[in-house]
Amino acid sequence: MSRLDRFIARMQAQRALLNQVCSELNTDVALPGPFVELGLGNARTYDHVRERLTGRRIIVFDRSSDPKHGVIPPPADFCVGDIRETVRTYVEAGGAPAAVVHADLGDGSAAYNAELQSWLPDTCCLLLQPKGLVLSSTQLHDRRLRQLDVTADAKAGFYFSYRFD
Repeated sequence: MSRLDRFIARMQAQRALLNQVCSELNTDVALPGPFVELGLGNARTYDHVRERLTGRRIIVFDRSSDPKHGVIPPPADFCVGDIRETVRTYVEAGGAPAAVVHADLGDGSAAYNAELQSWLPDTCCLLLQPKGLVLSSTQLHDRRLRQLDVTADAKAGFYFSYRFD
Protein backbone atom coordinates (compact mmCIF):
# COMPACT_ATOMS: atom_id res chain seq x y z
CA MET A 1 0.00 0.00 0.00
CA SER A 2 1.40 3.40 -0.94
CA ARG A 3 2.06 6.08 1.65
CA LEU A 4 -0.79 8.12 0.15
CA ASP A 5 -3.21 5.21 0.45
CA ARG A 6 -2.12 4.62 4.07
CA PHE A 7 -2.66 8.31 4.87
CA ILE A 8 -6.14 8.29 3.30
CA ALA A 9 -7.11 5.10 5.15
CA ARG A 10 -5.91 6.62 8.44
CA MET A 11 -7.84 9.85 7.86
CA GLN A 12 -11.00 7.94 6.92
CA ALA A 13 -10.67 5.79 10.04
CA GLN A 14 -10.03 8.86 12.19
CA ARG A 15 -13.10 10.66 10.83
CA ALA A 16 -15.33 7.60 11.23
CA LEU A 17 -14.29 7.11 14.87
CA LEU A 18 -14.56 10.82 15.70
CA ASN A 19 -18.04 10.99 14.17
CA GLN A 20 -19.14 7.90 16.10
CA VAL A 21 -17.80 9.22 19.41
CA CYS A 22 -19.27 12.70 18.90
CA SER A 23 -22.66 11.20 18.14
CA GLU A 24 -22.47 9.07 21.29
CA LEU A 25 -21.34 12.02 23.44
CA ASN A 26 -24.20 14.18 22.18
CA THR A 27 -26.73 11.59 23.36
CA ASP A 28 -24.96 10.06 26.39
CA VAL A 29 -25.14 12.24 29.50
CA ALA A 30 -23.83 9.29 31.55
CA LEU A 31 -20.31 10.09 30.32
CA PRO A 32 -19.74 13.70 31.39
CA GLY A 33 -16.53 15.63 31.04
CA PRO A 34 -14.59 17.38 28.32
CA PHE A 35 -13.29 16.11 25.03
CA VAL A 36 -9.48 16.40 25.21
CA GLU A 37 -7.34 16.84 22.12
CA LEU A 38 -3.63 16.08 22.53
CA GLY A 39 -1.93 18.11 19.85
CA LEU A 40 -3.56 20.87 17.79
CA GLY A 41 -1.43 20.49 14.66
CA ASN A 42 -3.29 21.99 11.70
CA ALA A 43 -6.48 22.12 13.82
CA ARG A 44 -8.40 19.90 11.39
CA THR A 45 -9.56 17.52 14.11
CA TYR A 46 -10.35 20.32 16.55
CA ASP A 47 -12.40 22.09 13.89
CA HIS A 48 -14.22 18.86 13.00
CA VAL A 49 -15.04 17.98 16.61
CA ARG A 50 -16.20 21.46 17.62
CA GLU A 51 -18.74 21.39 14.78
CA ARG A 52 -20.11 18.04 15.92
CA LEU A 53 -20.18 18.31 19.70
CA THR A 54 -22.96 20.27 21.31
CA GLY A 55 -22.52 21.64 24.81
CA ARG A 56 -19.29 19.77 25.49
CA ARG A 57 -16.06 21.52 26.42
CA ILE A 58 -13.07 20.78 24.18
CA ILE A 59 -9.65 21.21 25.79
CA VAL A 60 -6.49 21.16 23.68
CA PHE A 61 -2.94 20.47 24.84
CA ASP A 62 -0.08 21.32 22.48
CA ARG A 63 3.59 22.19 22.77
CA SER A 64 3.21 25.55 21.04
CA SER A 65 0.63 28.15 20.15
CA ASP A 66 0.77 28.31 16.39
CA PRO A 67 -2.68 29.21 15.10
CA LYS A 68 -2.92 27.59 11.72
CA HIS A 69 -5.69 28.63 9.37
CA GLY A 70 -7.20 30.91 12.03
CA VAL A 71 -8.60 28.00 14.06
CA ILE A 72 -7.49 28.10 17.68
CA PRO A 73 -9.23 27.19 20.92
CA PRO A 74 -10.19 29.89 23.42
CA PRO A 75 -7.33 30.63 25.85
CA ALA A 76 -9.12 28.93 28.77
CA ASP A 77 -9.25 25.70 26.76
CA PHE A 78 -5.76 25.75 25.26
CA CYS A 79 -2.89 24.44 27.40
CA VAL A 80 0.45 25.29 25.82
CA GLY A 81 3.72 23.59 26.72
CA ASP A 82 5.13 20.09 26.94
CA ILE A 83 2.00 17.91 26.86
CA ARG A 84 3.26 15.63 29.64
CA GLU A 85 3.82 18.60 31.94
CA THR A 86 0.69 20.58 31.09
CA VAL A 87 -1.50 17.48 31.52
CA ARG A 88 -0.03 16.86 34.98
CA THR A 89 -0.58 20.51 35.92
CA TYR A 90 -4.19 20.31 34.68
CA VAL A 91 -4.89 17.13 36.66
CA GLU A 92 -3.16 18.39 39.83
CA ALA A 93 -5.20 21.62 39.62
CA GLY A 94 -8.40 19.56 39.68
CA GLY A 95 -9.22 19.70 35.98
CA ALA A 96 -12.35 17.77 35.02
CA PRO A 97 -11.70 14.14 34.05
CA ALA A 98 -12.15 13.65 30.32
CA ALA A 99 -14.89 11.69 28.61
CA VAL A 100 -12.63 11.28 25.56
CA VAL A 101 -8.94 11.78 24.84
CA HIS A 102 -7.93 12.02 21.19
CA ALA A 103 -4.23 11.71 20.34
CA ASP A 104 -3.01 11.96 16.76
CA LEU A 105 0.65 12.45 17.60
CA GLY A 106 2.54 9.71 15.78
CA ASP A 107 4.61 10.33 12.69
CA GLY A 108 4.44 6.75 11.42
CA SER A 109 8.02 5.88 12.32
CA ALA A 110 8.71 2.97 14.64
CA ALA A 111 11.22 5.01 16.69
CA TYR A 112 8.84 7.91 17.35
CA ASN A 113 5.94 5.58 18.09
CA ALA A 114 8.13 3.73 20.61
CA GLU A 115 8.95 7.06 22.29
CA LEU A 116 5.24 7.92 22.41
CA GLN A 117 4.53 4.54 23.97
CA SER A 118 6.83 5.49 26.86
CA TRP A 119 4.46 8.25 28.04
CA LEU A 120 1.23 8.50 26.01
CA PRO A 121 -0.76 5.62 27.60
CA ASP A 122 -0.13 6.92 31.12
CA THR A 123 -0.94 10.49 30.08
CA CYS A 124 -4.26 9.36 28.60
CA CYS A 125 -5.09 7.39 31.76
CA LEU A 126 -4.30 10.43 33.94
CA LEU A 127 -6.82 12.49 32.01
CA LEU A 128 -9.67 9.99 31.71
CA GLN A 129 -12.60 9.27 33.93
CA PRO A 130 -13.65 5.62 34.42
CA LYS A 131 -15.21 4.26 31.20
CA GLY A 132 -13.74 7.17 29.23
CA LEU A 133 -12.53 6.63 25.68
CA VAL A 134 -9.21 7.08 23.89
CA LEU A 135 -8.89 7.49 20.13
CA SER A 136 -5.32 7.27 18.91
CA SER A 137 -3.31 7.12 15.72
CA THR A 138 -0.82 5.05 17.68
CA GLN A 139 -1.54 1.67 19.17
CA LEU A 140 -1.36 1.97 22.98
CA HIS A 141 -0.23 -0.77 25.34
CA ASP A 142 -1.50 -0.42 28.90
CA ARG A 143 -3.43 -2.92 31.02
CA ARG A 144 -5.87 -0.12 32.00
CA LEU A 145 -6.90 0.43 28.37
CA ARG A 146 -9.14 -2.16 26.70
CA GLN A 147 -8.94 -2.04 22.92
CA LEU A 148 -12.31 -1.75 21.19
CA ASP A 149 -13.34 -2.80 17.72
CA VAL A 150 -13.38 0.04 15.24
CA THR A 151 -16.52 1.09 13.41
CA ALA A 152 -17.36 -0.60 10.13
CA ASP A 153 -16.47 2.65 8.32
CA ALA A 154 -12.85 2.40 9.49
CA LYS A 155 -10.25 -0.07 8.28
CA ALA A 156 -8.76 -1.97 11.21
CA GLY A 157 -5.14 -1.16 12.06
CA PHE A 158 -5.19 2.47 10.90
CA TYR A 159 -6.71 4.05 14.02
CA PHE A 160 -7.30 2.69 17.51
CA SER A 161 -10.04 2.99 20.10
CA TYR A 162 -9.82 2.10 23.80
CA ARG A 163 -11.99 2.15 26.91
CA PHE A 164 -10.39 3.12 30.24
CA ASP A 165 -11.30 0.38 32.72
